[in-house]
Amino acid sequence: MTENPPENQPPGLEEFLAAPLAAVAAVAPPTVFVSPGGTRRSAALAGVRHDSEEYPVWARRQVIEYIGLLFRLGVRHVCITSLRHSSLSEVGRFQQRLVAWTEKSLMGEEAQADYARLDCRARLIGAEAIPALHALDGKLREVTAGRGAERTLWYYISPSPEAHWETLFETAIRTQARTRAEMIRALYGEDIPLGTMCISNGKPMVAADIFPLLLAGEVQCYWFQRPGFTLDERILRHVIYDYAYLRKTWSKDKSQRYVDVVKQRAFWERKVILGLGRRVGPFWYPVGSPEEGPEE
Repeated sequence: MTENPPENQPPGLEEFLAAPLAAVAAVAPPTVFVSPGGTRRSAALAGVRHDSEEYPVWARRQVIEYIGLLFRLGVRHVCITSLRHSSLSEVGRFQQRLVAWTEKSLMGEEAQADYARLDCRARLIGAEAIPALHALDGKLREVTAGRGAERTLWYYISPSPEAHWETLFETAIRTQARTRAEMIRALYGEDIPLGTMCISNGKPMVAADIFPLLLAGEVQCYWFQRPGFTLDERILRHVIYDYAYLRKTWSKDKSQRYVDVVKQRAFWERKVILGLGRRVGPFWYPVGSPEEGPEE
């Protein structure tokens, strides 16, 4: 991580929000993890039943538009959480239909048309423990063959909390991979830039079934409270601006770094805890400080 040199001041936020796409793409992270939360809440707000056959159709279209927007802003690799073990552990019709819905959403006719429209490759990570999805990665690679690595969509599936680690250990033993780069090539068939941004929803947390930790670099995380895929281009540009310009605070020479800390006392003594929340019905919702109370 490097500090912006004084002679190269970053643009203002409003300037960046209106900048040409090339200016955004120049500072966008090459690999982004997307772990959408609240998709069923988002469906409920849109009047779509989460256990209906309409739900996966509605959700898939939301996903593709979201992914297309990230590609448009210059991201080259999008790794999206498609199936977590928690969903597979539920009961009821939603869980019973989940694997079939996933296969159709990733490989149906509309999905194939979307890959062509976005001019992207599609891949599947983590389906080793789900027999019904074993062949899906090969099918996705075949359908999207011939496209370059400029845009790649990596669907991530984690059928158990330990699945990612089990796959890593098995691959290391089988291939004798000794470095992270060798392991990435052994598992995914190519070199992939490490992910340095995660966009998610709801409770701030990191786990191996949210994104593959093998691909994780120094991940800057952004958690939204609007459920599902409701972020527009302006919001995502704001995120990229924060990532590219505001979070890069490290400097090699810290001799002058702390001279104004006392003047900034009001910032550092606020009782803000990122991650505190309260219950809103059966859901968690964030609060800004302990004084706001634990439950509603």
